[in-house]
Amino acid sequence: MSNHDRTIFHLGNPWPPTISGGAIRLYNLLKPLSETYSALKSNVITDINDPRLSHREFGAIGVFYINKKQNLIKKIMRYRRILKNQKIDLIHSHNLRASLIGFLILPLCPQILEIHSPQELSFFKKIIAKLLFKRVVKIIVLSEEAKKYFLENFKLSPAKVVVIRNGRDKMSALINRQFKNKKQYNLGYLGGFEPWDGAYQLVE
Repeated sequence: MSNHDRTIFHLGNPWPPTISGGAIRLYNLLKPLSETYSALKSNVITDINDPRLSHREFGAIGVFYINKKQNLIKKIMRYRRILKNQKIDLIHSHNLRASLIGFLILPLCPQILEIHSPQELSFFKKIIAKLLFKRVVKIIVLSEEAKKYFLENFKLSPAKVVVIRNGRDKMSALINRQFKNKKQYNLGYLGGFEPWDGAYQLVE
Protein backbone atom coordinates (compact mmCIF):
# COMPACT_ATOMS: atom_id res chain seq x y z
CA MET A 1 0.00 0.00 0.00
CA SER A 2 1.34 3.48 -0.83
CA ASN A 3 2.00 6.23 1.69
CA HIS A 4 -1.15 8.03 0.56
CA ASP A 5 -3.79 7.97 3.30
CA ARG A 6 -6.79 5.91 2.29
CA THR A 7 -10.21 6.01 3.88
CA ILE A 8 -12.64 3.10 3.62
CA PHE A 9 -16.22 3.10 4.90
CA HIS A 10 -17.96 -0.17 5.76
CA LEU A 11 -21.73 0.23 5.54
CA GLY A 12 -24.48 -1.83 7.15
CA ASN A 13 -22.45 -4.44 9.03
CA PRO A 14 -22.98 -5.26 12.74
CA TRP A 15 -20.29 -4.05 15.15
CA PRO A 16 -19.70 -4.34 18.90
CA PRO A 17 -21.49 -4.12 21.26
CA THR A 18 -23.62 -6.18 18.82
CA ILE A 19 -22.31 -9.75 18.83
CA SER A 20 -22.83 -11.72 15.63
CA GLY A 21 -20.87 -13.66 13.03
CA GLY A 22 -20.77 -10.59 10.76
CA ALA A 23 -19.49 -8.33 13.56
CA ILE A 24 -16.73 -10.76 14.52
CA ARG A 25 -15.76 -11.29 10.87
CA LEU A 26 -15.40 -7.56 10.17
CA TYR A 27 -13.61 -6.84 13.47
CA ASN A 28 -11.10 -9.62 12.76
CA LEU A 29 -10.49 -8.08 9.32
CA LEU A 30 -10.15 -4.42 10.33
CA LYS A 31 -8.16 -4.72 13.55
CA PRO A 32 -5.00 -6.27 12.01
CA LEU A 33 -5.32 -4.02 8.95
CA SER A 34 -5.39 -0.89 11.12
CA GLU A 35 -2.38 -2.14 13.11
CA THR A 36 -0.37 -3.02 9.99
CA TYR A 37 -1.17 -0.08 7.69
CA SER A 38 -1.04 3.25 9.46
CA ALA A 39 -2.11 5.03 6.25
CA LEU A 40 -5.40 3.11 6.16
CA LYS A 41 -8.37 4.66 7.97
CA SER A 42 -11.33 2.31 8.38
CA ASN A 43 -14.78 3.50 9.41
CA VAL A 44 -17.98 1.56 10.09
CA ILE A 45 -21.58 2.78 9.89
CA THR A 46 -23.86 0.36 11.72
CA ASP A 47 -27.42 0.13 13.04
CA ILE A 48 -27.91 -0.36 16.78
CA ASN A 49 -30.87 -0.47 19.16
CA ASP A 50 -29.20 1.86 21.71
CA PRO A 51 -29.97 5.48 20.63
CA ARG A 52 -27.37 6.82 23.09
CA LEU A 53 -24.47 5.61 20.96
CA SER A 54 -23.38 7.98 18.21
CA HIS A 55 -19.65 7.63 17.55
CA ARG A 56 -16.78 5.64 19.02
CA GLU A 57 -13.14 4.97 18.20
CA PHE A 58 -11.81 1.40 18.36
CA GLY A 59 -8.13 2.22 18.05
CA ALA A 60 -7.77 3.45 14.45
CA ILE A 61 -11.28 2.28 13.54
CA GLY A 62 -14.03 4.91 13.66
CA VAL A 63 -17.57 3.66 14.24
CA PHE A 64 -20.73 5.69 13.58
CA TYR A 65 -23.92 4.29 15.10
CA ILE A 66 -27.39 4.80 13.61
CA ASN A 67 -30.53 4.30 15.68
CA LYS A 68 -32.10 1.11 14.36
CA LYS A 69 -35.60 2.32 15.27
CA GLN A 70 -35.43 5.39 13.03
CA ASN A 71 -37.36 5.35 9.77
CA LEU A 72 -35.49 4.93 6.48
CA ILE A 73 -35.52 8.64 5.57
CA LYS A 74 -33.87 9.63 8.87
CA LYS A 75 -31.32 6.86 8.45
CA ILE A 76 -30.42 8.06 4.96
CA MET A 77 -30.02 11.64 6.23
CA ARG A 78 -27.70 10.39 8.98
CA TYR A 79 -25.67 8.45 6.40
CA ARG A 80 -25.50 11.59 4.27
CA ARG A 81 -24.24 13.79 7.12
CA ILE A 82 -21.50 11.29 7.89
CA LEU A 83 -20.37 10.47 4.35
CA LYS A 84 -20.52 13.99 2.91
CA ASN A 85 -17.99 15.21 5.48
CA GLN A 86 -15.39 12.58 4.57
CA LYS A 87 -12.87 12.07 1.78
CA ILE A 88 -13.61 8.44 0.91
CA ASP A 89 -11.56 6.20 -1.38
CA LEU A 90 -13.74 3.07 -1.17
CA ILE A 91 -17.10 1.94 0.20
CA HIS A 92 -17.53 -1.64 1.39
CA SER A 93 -21.27 -2.39 1.72
CA HIS A 94 -22.56 -5.44 3.56
CA ASN A 95 -26.09 -5.65 2.17
CA LEU A 96 -28.15 -4.35 -0.76
CA ARG A 97 -29.81 -1.54 1.19
CA ALA A 98 -26.47 -0.15 2.41
CA SER A 99 -25.08 -0.42 -1.12
CA LEU A 100 -28.02 1.53 -2.55
CA ILE A 101 -27.69 4.25 0.09
CA GLY A 102 -23.96 4.50 -0.63
CA PHE A 103 -24.55 5.03 -4.35
CA LEU A 104 -27.36 7.53 -3.76
CA ILE A 105 -25.08 9.69 -1.59
CA LEU A 106 -21.73 9.13 -3.32
CA PRO A 107 -22.53 7.84 -6.84
CA LEU A 108 -18.95 8.13 -8.11
CA CYS A 109 -17.21 6.42 -5.18
CA PRO A 110 -15.96 2.88 -5.97
CA GLN A 111 -17.87 0.25 -4.04
CA ILE A 112 -17.42 -3.40 -3.05
CA LEU A 113 -20.57 -5.30 -2.07
CA GLU A 114 -20.41 -8.21 0.37
CA ILE A 115 -23.39 -10.55 0.65
CA HIS A 116 -23.27 -12.92 3.60
CA SER A 117 -26.16 -15.11 2.45
CA PRO A 118 -28.25 -15.09 -0.77
CA GLN A 119 -31.96 -14.44 -0.28
CA GLU A 120 -35.02 -14.69 -2.47
CA LEU A 121 -35.85 -11.21 -3.78
CA SER A 122 -39.11 -9.71 -4.93
CA PHE A 123 -39.39 -8.59 -8.55
CA PHE A 124 -38.68 -4.94 -7.65
CA LYS A 125 -35.74 -5.76 -5.36
CA LYS A 126 -34.26 -8.03 -8.01
CA ILE A 127 -34.22 -5.13 -10.50
CA ILE A 128 -32.41 -2.96 -7.94
CA ALA A 129 -29.97 -5.79 -7.19
CA LYS A 130 -29.12 -6.17 -10.90
CA LEU A 131 -28.41 -2.42 -11.16
CA LEU A 132 -26.20 -2.52 -8.06
CA PHE A 133 -24.32 -5.59 -9.27
CA LYS A 134 -23.44 -3.73 -12.47
CA ARG A 135 -22.18 -0.69 -10.55
CA VAL A 136 -20.03 -2.33 -7.87
CA VAL A 137 -16.38 -3.17 -8.49
CA LYS A 138 -16.55 -6.60 -6.85
CA ILE A 139 -19.06 -8.81 -5.06
CA ILE A 140 -17.80 -10.82 -2.07
CA VAL A 141 -19.54 -14.04 -1.01
CA LEU A 142 -18.62 -16.63 1.62
CA SER A 143 -18.73 -19.86 -0.38
CA GLU A 144 -18.42 -21.36 -3.85
CA GLU A 145 -22.10 -22.35 -3.62
CA ALA A 146 -23.12 -18.71 -3.10
CA LYS A 147 -20.95 -17.65 -6.05
CA LYS A 148 -22.62 -20.27 -8.24
CA TYR A 149 -26.04 -18.97 -7.16
CA PHE A 150 -25.25 -15.40 -8.24
CA LEU A 151 -23.61 -16.44 -11.49
CA GLU A 152 -26.63 -18.51 -12.48
CA ASN A 153 -29.39 -16.15 -11.30
CA PHE A 154 -27.87 -12.79 -12.26
CA LYS A 155 -25.66 -13.74 -15.22
CA LEU A 156 -22.57 -12.17 -13.66
CA SER A 157 -18.99 -12.54 -14.83
CA PRO A 158 -17.06 -15.09 -12.72
CA ALA A 159 -14.30 -12.50 -12.30
CA LYS A 160 -16.72 -10.11 -10.57
CA VAL A 161 -17.68 -12.49 -7.75
CA VAL A 162 -14.96 -13.31 -5.21
CA VAL A 163 -15.16 -15.99 -2.52
CA ILE A 164 -13.66 -15.09 0.88
CA ARG A 165 -14.46 -17.83 3.35
CA ASN A 166 -14.94 -17.62 7.09
CA GLY A 167 -12.42 -19.47 9.25
CA ARG A 168 -13.51 -22.98 8.29
CA ASP A 169 -10.06 -24.31 7.44
CA LYS A 170 -8.65 -23.77 10.94
CA MET A 171 -11.80 -25.21 12.49
CA SER A 172 -11.53 -28.28 10.26
CA ALA A 173 -7.92 -28.78 11.35
CA LEU A 174 -8.95 -28.50 15.01
CA ILE A 175 -11.75 -31.04 14.58
CA ASN A 176 -9.46 -33.45 12.74
CA ARG A 177 -6.80 -33.20 15.44
CA GLN A 178 -9.17 -33.71 18.36
CA PHE A 179 -11.31 -36.47 16.89
CA LYS A 180 -9.02 -38.28 14.46
CA ASN A 181 -8.99 -41.46 16.60
CA LYS A 182 -12.73 -41.56 17.22
CA LYS A 183 -15.00 -43.64 15.03
CA GLN A 184 -18.07 -41.55 15.84
CA TYR A 185 -18.80 -38.22 17.52
CA ASN A 186 -21.78 -35.92 17.98
CA LEU A 187 -21.72 -32.52 16.31
CA GLY A 188 -24.02 -29.62 17.19
CA TYR A 189 -24.78 -27.09 14.44
CA LEU A 190 -26.61 -23.77 14.69
CA GLY A 191 -27.41 -22.22 11.32
CA GLY A 192 -29.24 -22.65 8.03
CA PHE A 193 -29.19 -25.57 5.61
CA GLU A 194 -29.01 -23.79 2.28
CA PRO A 195 -26.06 -24.99 0.14
CA TRP A 196 -24.13 -21.77 0.89
CA ASP A 197 -24.58 -21.93 4.70
CA GLY A 198 -21.71 -24.39 5.14
CA ALA A 199 -23.44 -27.22 7.04
CA TYR A 200 -22.65 -29.81 4.36
CA GLN A 201 -19.03 -28.67 4.04
CA LEU A 202 -18.64 -28.94 7.83
CA VAL A 203 -19.85 -32.55 7.77
CA GLU A 204 -17.50 -33.37 4.89
